[in-house]
Amino acid sequence: MVNYKNALCIYEKFGEECKQACVFNGIGGLYSSLGDNGKAMENYKHALCIYEKLGEVCKQADVYNGIGITYGSLGDKGQAIENLKNALCIYEKFGEEHKEADVYNNIGNTYYSLGDGGQAMENYKNALCIHEKFGEERKQVDVYSNIGNTYYSLGDNGQAMENYKHALCIYEKLGEECRQARVYNNIGAVFCSLGDNSQAMMNFKNALCIYEKFDNEHGQAEAYCNIAAIARFYNSVEAMALYRSALALFQKHGDVIRQAEIWHNIGILYLNMSKHPEAEKSLKESLRLYELVFMNLGSLEKLKITVIETYIKTYPIVMFAGSLVVGGPIVMFAGSLVTFAGYGVVCVTTGGPVRFTQSLACTKTCLIPFGNQPYFSKSYR
Repeated sequence: MVNYKNALCIYEKFGEECKQACVFNGIGGLYSSLGDNGKAMENYKHALCIYEKLGEVCKQADVYNGIGITYGSLGDKGQAIENLKNALCIYEKFGEEHKEADVYNNIGNTYYSLGDGGQAMENYKNALCIHEKFGEERKQVDVYSNIGNTYYSLGDNGQAMENYKHALCIYEKLGEECRQARVYNNIGAVFCSLGDNSQAMMNFKNALCIYEKFDNEHGQAEAYCNIAAIARFYNSVEAMALYRSALALFQKHGDVIRQAEIWHNIGILYLNMSKHPEAEKSLKESLRLYELVFMNLGSLEKLKITVIETYIKTYPIVMFAGSLVVGGPIVMFAGSLVTFAGYGVVCVTTGGPVRFTQSLACTKTCLIPFGNQPYFSKSYR
């Protein structure tokens, strides 16, 4: 950052506007990599303004790509797609196939995050076709991983596994251990979906070993969660220790949504262990954190709906746990509402009164398949 700013100062002194724009774009990319989307957007727009003034159309495409990625990180998928398509249109006009492939990948990622697997797959395959044409194995491998994620989300475990194994083979060839960890984790998630917990556990542990080697604490935390999701079936104490280890890391890094998920899973585990006061306390903490996330989402309505849906899953279990603490079943009548920051959420809609008296021993915890957030191709500087 210091070098960028020194360069910018010199270029401004001599009126080198085109080079200033290049530095603004680089600073935008750096802020984006640091997670400061506001500063990233500010610098990208400075760059875009100068390139438009100078008529540097091809370089505008580079900035549109960066702006699209940033909007995606901010949750504004509509603006993300619009800017990425602006970039794609320019690259196609100038025959910049390498860059087209990267933008196709980024558009695929955006559609994936919207749950549109069909559009995601179409764009990923366009990217893969170009990378194969030019023999770019390093870029092919990220797209294989993304295609695997998409097939997994569509429930096609066979195709997901095939693409993950392609990715793993290339990452091993290239010696990219950190990326191998992501793929091991995703292969574990596929085996888990297939009911093969032994293979799932082996792959999750492979991922954990690599994350520990490279001191990737976020990756470690996600691997702990996935291992715990299997361990809970045969060793509640081990599962609890794993969840607690993951929780400590997510707290360290301020990942509130993951903390909420883990408190939910800890609550379910306490219920299965018949520790009802601890279960109620853990589940209430999960709800508190979900509410905190919701209140900080601003105008991002789609993300709010996702948080509400998760909240709904947790709320009845809190009620159940509370009923066990006070010593009797709790009754909720049809049509009762949970008011969530102005949203009326129907928890019980039909039938008569519902008694939460059944065992929750088979209630599933939230398996967190780390790496299912796709890779973004970096903006060209």
